[in-house]
This record gives sequence, structure tokens and C-alpha cells, in this order.
Amino acid sequence: MRTQGACTTRSSSLALCWCLALFLFLAPTAPADLRPLSELAFPVAVGPGTNISFWVNESRVRYLYAAADPGEDPGAPRLQYWIDNGTTRRKESNIAGIGLLNPSQYNLSFETSGRIAVAYYLPGICGWQATTKDLDPRVCPTMTIREPTAFALWTFSVDRPTLVRVEGDVEVSYFDQYLLPVGTGSARRYDGAMMDVVVVVPRGSSAEVTFLIEPAPADPAFVGIVLLLVAVLTVVILVTRALRKRRREPREAELKGEPPRTE
Repeated sequence: MRTQGACTTRSSSLALCWCLALFLFLAPTAPADLRPLSELAFPVAVGPGTNISFWVNESRVRYLYAAADPGEDPGAPRLQYWIDNGTTRRKESNIAGIGLLNPSQYNLSFETSGRIAVAYYLPGICGWQATTKDLDPRVCPTMTIREPTAFALWTFSVDRPTLVRVEGDVEVSYFDQYLLPVGTGSARRYDGAMMDVVVVVPRGSSAEVTFLIEPAPADPAFVGIVLLLVAVLTVVILVTRALRKRRREPREAELKGEPPRTE
């Protein structure tokens, strides 16, 4: 009886070990540690094998911006990755694109190189659309930020030069639609498409931030060209008048009976 009991106990333990091993083998790989969205405001470089997980739980809409590395394929580079929000899992392939992020946890697994960022959609906050061309001057609602925060302009084309100005005690950086850095400062001029991602960082623990959309002043280079043309035209007019005057003088002297003037 003792031998039979021992065998039974040993068999149960062995079965339990096999079940545990099978569960660990079949269980999905645990996602990477959740990254705060403040770390994803500035574009993050990704590559094959990179895994990034984050949680979106805000009512204000955020978007995932993904762009391929232009140096990887000179033809048509694409950033390929899997995105899983616990309900659906799908594969994405973007040259430079955006995707809506509903409140959920997201796990991203990358197969090629590029950059990603998570940003608020500024046109939705300020009252215009990606297809708006006649963009009127406006003052966007003031927002309080306490960490690095990205705002995407993502407007396909504007009819006239436009200045995007950021007011507040913040540092401001600009990245193009491929999430490459293109400048810093409180204002940036756009003569056509506005596809940048604007990253705002409070200088203190928090800051009040306001975006202003204004008509852009004349381009200094264009003003310089205009002034040069005006100067050239003025010189041409003065030289022409001087030549006409010199031609008239001998004729007028001849009519008066005076000897022509020589120099």
C-alpha cells in the first residue's frame, strides 16, 4: 500500500510538472515593460526585434505616428510592425503614416527600422481638419502640460504662408513627417503642407501652452529679390533719362545756332 501511494504521488507530481512546462511553452511572450507616453513624445528609433508597450487611457485623442528609415531602402522604405491592443492583432506597413489610438494597452513588435511617436492631433484640438486649405488665424485652447508632450500638425496643404507659434514657458522642437528633426524655437513658418510633429517640454514642473496660427510675414529672401529688382529698374530708368538728355542737347544747340558742346 505504501509503494502504491508513493507511486501515485510521484505520478501526480510528474503530471503537474509536465502541465506547467506545457503552459509556459504555449503562453504568449510577456510584453515589454510599459513605457510612459512622455517617453514617446520625442521620436523613438526602432529596428528589427524592437518591442514597445504603452497604455493610452485618456479621453483626448492620441495618434501613433510611424515612419520608415529613409536610409534603409532608397526606393520605397516602409516601417513594418505588428500592433496588438489585446483585442485585435494586425500588421502595419507605413512609409509615413498615422493611426488612431483608442484607450487600451498597445504592444508593438517591429520588423524593420524607423521611428515612432505618440502625439495629440492639433487640428482636432484647434478646430480644423487635415484637408483644410484656407486656414484662418486662430488661437487654440490653452493647455497645461507637465511632461514632454507631442502635438501633430498633419495638414496636407495651406493656401498661404502660415506661422505656427507656441506661447508658454516651454522648449519647442519640430520633427518632419518622417520624424526627423527640422528645428527648434517658438515659431515655425509653413509655405505649403504642415506635417510636422511639435514636441513641447515645460521648463518647470508644469506650463500653460497656447498654439497660435497666424499669417506668415513675407519671406526675407523674397523681399530681398524684390528690392534688388527695384534697384535695377531705378538704375535703368536713370541711365535711360541721361542718354536721352545727351541726345537732345546737340539738336537743341543746332536749332539755337550754337556750336555743339564737346567733352
